[in-house]
Amino acid sequence: MWNFINSLPGILLPAAMFYFFFWRPARRVRSAKSWRETPCVILSSAVKEDETDSGLYTILMSYRYEVDGYTYTSSRYSFSSLITAGRRGKLRVTRRLAPGTSATCWVNPDDPHDAVIHRGFTWDMIFSAILALVFLAVFLFVFGHGGFAPEHTR
Repeated sequence: MWNFINSLPGILLPAAMFYFFFWRPARRVRSAKSWRETPCVILSSAVKEDETDSGLYTILMSYRYEVDGYTYTSSRYSFSSLITAGRRGKLRVTRRLAPGTSATCWVNPDDPHDAVIHRGFTWDMIFSAILALVFLAVFLFVFGHGGFAPEHTR
């Protein structure tokens, strides 16, 4: 039998990964289905490489939109919080949403400061969920069957 305290990191790390990189964004995706479709104008868009030169990229974007006669700006492209690989796909997005381009953004009716352009799931959210569940399943299988446990001697 494995020690519960020693197993906490193996349970909590994948659970935290699942929660922060999939569950929270997924709840936002679900709530955004009722948000208002609003025209917006792209002010800036670019792909930024992570400063560690690790081949990871993120979309930097800002856009302006109007709600009830007030002008707002936002910088959220999607609900994903990950910096991921896939520079080409991100470049396609920024080319399609070049500065000056008219687009559609989705605005939270309860808080007009809260807006997003892509309100659906992203591949990185789905990949994070799968990865976290695989890590958790492997951990539970290996440690649930006594794997990596030190041999006890008499």
